[in-house]
Amino acid sequence: ISDLSLNYVNTGGSSHRSLPNPPSNLDGTAQNPYSILWAWDYVDNDTGSDKFEFWLEEEGAEEPVADNLTDRNYEESELTPNTGYRRVVYSKNEMGRAEPAATLVDGLYIYTFAEVPSIISHEQLTDNAISLQIDEQSNPDYTKYALWSLSEGEIGWL
Repeated sequence: ISDLSLNYVNTGGSSHRSLPNPPSNLDGTAQNPYSILWAWDYVDNDTGSDKFEFWLEEEGAEEPVADNLTDRNYEESELTPNTGYRRVVYSKNEMGRAEPAATLVDGLYIYTFAEVPSIISHEQLTDNAISLQIDEQSNPDYTKYALWSLSEGEIGWL
């Protein structure tokens, strides 16, 4: 080859790509006993097609719970009632994944709601006492229950 030339034409977009900004301020809100709506903040730095990976916050997690998310929120479902969860979210683009991940405040868990138990049977023991048998539904063993009295003169928590 005696002569070689190279022409470059930029047809739009940025020729300089970099990693996206990391997300921040991850938080969650229980929607029902089986789901949490997770949301985070994100400031786009115009680095391309930014997406999000949503992970369990556990060592050894091998794949994200959800990948290639385009919104700044994700509703995670099929969870266990009255159970605390921690998650992390990363931003990514064609250049790779941004560090650090958005996390919850250290020590904070977002809990799903407990299921409302149902009364299976009741029996009046005395004028002032009853016995209740409840179905705890799918709630974990550590779930505590309280009763609200509507009896005249005794309205309130028992």
